[in-house]
Amino acid sequence: MPVWTACSSGGPSPSPSPTARRAFKAACAAAGHYDPSKAAAGTIRGDLGDDSLDQALAEKRLVNSLVHTSDDADAARRDFGTWFGANRRGLLAPQIAPHQRATVEN
Repeated sequence: MPVWTACSSGGPSPSPSPTARRAFKAACAAAGHYDPSKAAAGTIRGDLGDDSLDQALAEKRLVNSLVHTSDDADAARRDFGTWFGANRRGLLAPQIAPHQRATVEN
């Protein structure tokens, strides 16, 4: 299951496990600083990025950062809407049919 689906299912979620927290920290470390011009060598953004926050702000656009991480489920939903459009939320989490909701919620 993709991380964004697991983290953004729309309902109450338990606290992340220590394993999930370690995986998130490792993903953030591999991605590097959110501004590719400040990302360290050896990270995805540091090695492959060719944009900067300053340039993006000057051009009134999002930073081309190659990869994206969200801090929590709410941020993931907001970010997903920014990148793909709020009307595409169905791509974020599978829709649950009304007859299946009781099974999933229990």
